[in-house]
Amino acid sequence: MGAFRFLKEKNSNMRIVVVQPEEGSSIPGIRKCSPEFLPEIYEPKREDEIRYVNAREATDMTHRLARECGIFVGMSCGGAAKVGLDLIQSLPSDLPACVV
Repeated sequence: MGAFRFLKEKNSNMRIVVVQPEEGSSIPGIRKCSPEFLPEIYEPKREDEIRYVNAREATDMTHRLARECGIFVGMSCGGAAKVGLDLIQSLPSDLPACVV
């Protein structure tokens, strides 16, 4: 939540996209928390969108990052990268994309 707040203060146009596993998918490092396990600092109003990824997509992207980029990460990073690439590809072609 602190990172969300900081980023929005720096750029109010920034969108916060949360990545969660699809129903039935198990991705180490990404979990869908039930309301009773959410920390007190959690503020759902700060999220702009929730995107879902399945274990196959996360694994495939993890392998792709290693093979094509020499980046060795786990499935959670693979899942986040998959969602990030999907978001970039959905941008209008005349809009410059900046990935942080």
